[in-house]
Amino acid sequence: MQVQKFLYPRSKYKFFLPILFLFIFVLISCETNKIWNIPIEKIRHSIEESDYSLFEKIDFKDEKIKIEDILRLGDEAPYFMSLIFDKIYRENTSEKLLETGWSKSYGWYEPCGLLLLEKLVKKDEFSTIKKHFSGQLHRFKDPGNLKKAKYKMIEALYWEKRDKEVLAAINDYVAEYTEEEKNLELKLFQAVSLCRLEKDNWPDLFKDLFFKDSVSTVHKRAYDFLLLDENRVKKFSEPLMDFFTARYYLITGKQPEAIPLFEKSLTDLDLSAYTMSPILYQLYTAYTGTAQYRAGAQFFSRLSQKLNAGDKTYAMEITARFYRLLKNYSLGINIMEGFLDDIRDTEQMERVVWFILDMSRESSPELFRKKLIHYMNRIKDREYFEDLFVTEINSLVSQRQWKKLWDLYILIRPVSSEKIVNQLTYILVRLVDKGFLKLGEKEKTAIKQSLLTDIAQKCTHDYYVLLSALYLNQEHCLLKLAKTSGDTVKATSPPSPPFLDDSVKKIFFYMEYGLYTEACDLAMETRDTIPREILLVMAKRFNAAGHYRESIRLLSSLLWRVDDLSLTLEELKFIFPLVYSDEIKSSTETENIPFFPFVALIREESLFDKDIVSRAGAVGLTQLIEVTAEESARRLGITNPDLTDPGTNIAMGADYFNRLYTRVDLSKSLMAYNAGLSNVRRWQRAFKDLPGDLFTEAISYSETRAYTKKIIITTILYYFIYGSKEPEDVLKMFYPDY
Repeated sequence: MQVQKFLYPRSKYKFFLPILFLFIFVLISCETNKIWNIPIEKIRHSIEESDYSLFEKIDFKDEKIKIEDILRLGDEAPYFMSLIFDKIYRENTSEKLLETGWSKSYGWYEPCGLLLLEKLVKKDEFSTIKKHFSGQLHRFKDPGNLKKAKYKMIEALYWEKRDKEVLAAINDYVAEYTEEEKNLELKLFQAVSLCRLEKDNWPDLFKDLFFKDSVSTVHKRAYDFLLLDENRVKKFSEPLMDFFTARYYLITGKQPEAIPLFEKSLTDLDLSAYTMSPILYQLYTAYTGTAQYRAGAQFFSRLSQKLNAGDKTYAMEITARFYRLLKNYSLGINIMEGFLDDIRDTEQMERVVWFILDMSRESSPELFRKKLIHYMNRIKDREYFEDLFVTEINSLVSQRQWKKLWDLYILIRPVSSEKIVNQLTYILVRLVDKGFLKLGEKEKTAIKQSLLTDIAQKCTHDYYVLLSALYLNQEHCLLKLAKTSGDTVKATSPPSPPFLDDSVKKIFFYMEYGLYTEACDLAMETRDTIPREILLVMAKRFNAAGHYRESIRLLSSLLWRVDDLSLTLEELKFIFPLVYSDEIKSSTETENIPFFPFVALIREESLFDKDIVSRAGAVGLTQLIEVTAEESARRLGITNPDLTDPGTNIAMGADYFNRLYTRVDLSKSLMAYNAGLSNVRRWQRAFKDLPGDLFTEAISYSETRAYTKKIIITTILYYFIYGSKEPEDVLKMFYPDY
């Protein structure tokens, strides 16, 4: 009967059990919708906004809060949340998250394990390493991760002074990864372990180590280890210890003390068995860093006599480079030409020819022309010589050597890069057009035909290509394709994960967790391999999160892809975004300066990164330096201005630009913004007869020339994307006499 009552309760309880089950279900459901007592949706929103304050006060000592609950957020969550907890200085929690990922995650256990291993090695927590990784390396299926993990295990064994195991692990590692034989740190581990085991050959490994590669912290660590025990030092001759000490001085910034020790030791030592190039270059920088050019030339000349063939030519090259710094160009050229035929390395050959041409150009135009004719057949990498030719073009334009400019064009066209051909062709056509250069009809026809067929038809955003198209009254190819292509790239969200490779998945996960800096770093590393539609999605995500600089840099790679030139207007809008438009509109109207040129200036100055600070101390969107900012703040009545505030920075930058714009025309205002008004005044006096575009070619600062051209192109594109002005009308804003 009791059994019957239990199985068939009275009618008054018939609704109790369903309600009880519903209550339990709701309770469990509520718990599964939370992580660490925080609703999952709230966590997701916070991390997407890069707001990590939510996690700062969580008490993980509370037994009810389980670290592993983070897996409810996703299999990837332990890895990315560990990075977040590092940012809020909760390293212990970060490690526990990685431990959870390594032991309980499925798809992300390898990244968790590798990062955990790196952290533990850095903290010398060897017992924890043994707990989590002893006998577990086979779990790494990705060859790259396995390789890194094995290396970290060697490092852990080294710091634990388990020297026999270190040597065995290094032998296995080098046998498996042969390209690692030159790894300098592995050589240090091996040398120190052999020394601690008192093996006879350990001094040879230290000697080999100090003759390897450019000086680095590895050499400092090796030197510090030797000095810990006087008996170790006694194993080396005095010249060798002098050499070790000289390398140590370089890494500790004591160049003046390093030089005499290098001179003494390298004179006494037998160097024939070693490749000395890295050491020779660092000794060269020590001499140049202390302005000891003559002493450097004399020592390298002597040293070259005792080096092997390859190092001898390099030492002689450095000797000649010292004479270049001393402006003894004829001696420098003679030295380089004396060993040129002995060079077997293609890279060194190009470099030496460049120096010969550069010193020839500094000596006289006639010698430059003579040497250029002589060495033309040795120029293989055309881009390598671009800067040399650009400097020569600028020199000839500034001196109004129009006929010599034509002669240079004829001479270098077969060996110069496309960029140089574009520049010279455009300049020559303009010189003929303005009557500065008199050519026969045949020559005129040739260069104009080149402008028409070789340059104006190209689909690049090169300054000379665009100007050439406008000169010929043609629509620039890039703009034409953008108008007609429509939205050929349709992408609002990434394809489903199975179709993305691991690095792309990782980029999107970084963004989902608000780690935009890490996302951008990885995206920039791999952007050339990322499909175009995925790049657009990433750019949109960066832009929406306010990371305009990253968005622009990432999508700008499309401008250089040969097979992806038909950019859509949508793509162009993310490469040339309209950011802080309200603030810019207000300031440009107040200061009576043109809107889009000022937008272009901000883009080129900062890529709309409001927090950026240059090496020269320029701050914010318009890159204001302290003196300029103080003057603008005084004029605008701003006390203690925050230059990282967009509105403040834009207002002050607009004030400064207005002060320039009221004194000179638009293109020269840009030059003054970059190089100062006094330099522009000097250039005006020197080149007042030249039209605007040729004036830009004549000014002496290469940075300012490039800056001005870049902003002109950017302004044209901004008007094309957002405004109503035709490109030729925009160009006339900068060059009224065009």
